Amino acid sequence: MAQPLRNVSGVVLAGGTGRRLGASKAYLTLGAQTFLELAVEKLGALCAEVLVVGNCVTPQARLGARFLREAEDAPPHPARGLRAALRHARYSTCLVLAVDLPLVRRELLAGLLSEGEAEGSPLVLPAVNGFLEPLVGLYRRDLLPRLEALGSGQGLQAWARSLPPGELKLIPEAKLRRWDPELVSFLNVNTWADYGRLTACGRPSRAAAVPVVPRFSEKRTGYVLRG
Repeated sequence: MAQPLRNVSGVVLAGGTGRRLGASKAYLTLGAQTFLELAVEKLGALCAEVLVVGNCVTPQARLGARFLREAEDAPPHPARGLRAALRHARYSTCLVLAVDLPLVRRELLAGLLSEGEAEGSPLVLPAVNGFLEPLVGLYRRDLLPRLEALGSGQGLQAWARSLPPGELKLIPEAKLRRWDPELVSFLNVNTWADYGRLTACGRPSRAAAVPVVPRFSEKRTGYVLRG
């Protein structure tokens, strides 16, 4: 039986231009679906509204999502998409997912929602190998003034860690593994080699994750696949 949708806005961050790929990551495919379709589908199974935020994607009515553009009066930064989402979302809580995490488990997304509902923290983020994962998490609109004050030179990890006590809830790796034993939810694609390994690995349960160069010039844990 399908679970009732939460009064939460699901947000797909699709603003990355894929400079190393030379193409938008949103339109890469895994099986018969694009990364964008996968993200919208997974969020749509949990959230009463889905937003797609980014300037490199074309609105598609068939997806049943609302498309937003990022403000272009500031340097490119993942916070641009977060700010746009929190300003325009129907609901005050947003479940955020970067479009280049095609193997994210629905169980992990549902777990983040449950943790946020239980604690009421403005920000709920996974912590993997000592690093935060700020592009898959739960953000409340109360954070908007703090995000608007974030400078272009400050990364989301540093920003999140600077929040006052009680405003950030970290989900430890041990709990994340209850929802996703192999942590494939955090496998991302930065290069064509990454993409080739991801599509060739077959079932996600066969993948092995290894740390790679962080995205957005931030210290964080990213993953590629090694078959």
